[in-house]
Amino acid sequence: MGPQLKRGDGFMLDNSFNELISMIEKRRMNAYLKINEEEIMLNFEVGEFIDKLIKNANYGDKVVDSISNHMKEKYPHMTGYDRRSLYRKVDFYNAYKNNEKALELAIKHHGATIF
Repeated sequence: MGPQLKRGDGFMLDNSFNELISMIEKRRMNAYLKINEEEIMLNFEVGEFIDKLIKNANYGDKVVDSISNHMKEKYPHMTGYDRRSLYRKVDFYNAYKNNEKALELAIKHHGATIF
């Protein structure tokens, strides 16, 4: 059996609940930040992948339209893969590809708001 509560223990119980809520909120925020970091790295990697395809003479600029159309057709529930968003990912990659410190700062300070 758990601890016995006596009259007047409401204050202790309130403090315990506040501590519990604080724990939950802290871990949820940490999870949110990690998810944002993964989303940003995914966008960076997608940008890198597309940038390399664009530079390949066999694909050229049409690759972005092809990827966008493919994503709409095969994965209609996924957002962020329209033509404009794909070019943003390429621009993001090109802006940060040579500066890992700046990329880390972007992740830390901007989170998912970059896209």
